[in-house]
Amino acid sequence: MKKVKYGSNAEWLALRKNGIGGSDIGAICGVSKWETPLDVYNDKTNPDFVIPENEAMWYGKKEEPIVAERFSILTGKDVRNDNHIIIDEEYPYFFANIDRKIVGEDAILECKTTDTLSANLWADGKIPDNYYLQMMWYLGVTKYTKGYFVCKVGNRETIIREVERDENLIAQIREEAKIFWNENILKRVPPSATVGDEWNLHQMWEPHEEEKDLSDLIDIFIVRNETLKEIDGIKAQLKEKEDIIKQCEISIKEALQGADKGVCGNFVVSHKWGTRKSVDTNKLKSEYAEVYNDCLKETETSRFSIKEIE
Repeated sequence: MKKVKYGSNAEWLALRKNGIGGSDIGAICGVSKWETPLDVYNDKTNPDFVIPENEAMWYGKKEEPIVAERFSILTGKDVRNDNHIIIDEEYPYFFANIDRKIVGEDAILECKTTDTLSANLWADGKIPDNYYLQMMWYLGVTKYTKGYFVCKVGNRETIIREVERDENLIAQIREEAKIFWNENILKRVPPSATVGDEWNLHQMWEPHEEEKDLSDLIDIFIVRNETLKEIDGIKAQLKEKEDIIKQCEISIKEALQGADKGVCGNFVVSHKWGTRKSVDTNKLKSEYAEVYNDCLKETETSRFSIKEIE
């Protein structure tokens, strides 16, 4: 297999823009909770586009050696670091960047970290979908027969999973990646936006004052007009449901007759009054204008609305 060595994280980030890797495939296939197909598209086509590193990503990188060491202690298997990007033999734009190689075994290791609130994603033998696809991707590129996951759950638990190659799934995700690369990346055709792509759209098109006639765009009138009607209808249903919930809540509060807790069948309800301190922004602004201005924090926001023309 062909390998390309890298040194710094900046080198790795630059190299990964030239193809599709294991951290991309979950987003391309629509199973990632953190990235969308449009994230991957912008990452590959825009040299200045960088997905911001959050706290979880930072700690995940820093703790990787510790997690790998814990795997060795618990399993007795030696592991070896490999600072190379492995290039696929069939498609040079497919690559793998594995965490560790299992010494003396035709297998690789992926190190993960999560908090206790997300431990259920690993419960009862489960593996999060995007991680499972990542492993299948790596096995497809490297030709190894087996993979291991080790996941540190907070500071309470270490989970180990062993997975075998799934040839059918590997073939499917490679086909998806090939289509994405050739039809979207090379042809510079962005994939459709999905939930979570607000910032991507903001980066792609600078906000400006213009009333755009959407009915003039190809297929927009047929597809988007029905979508707008659907959104409007769902919002109306949500408002109706919210009103029902509020009425149910007030009926229960009435039945409590001032009590702070009530029991009904298998349910316990509570209704407690209290006080809450908040900053009087009007007073702060008028009497302590300098402090108010010094504490202001500017963030970018957007407002989206739909109104049917009568």
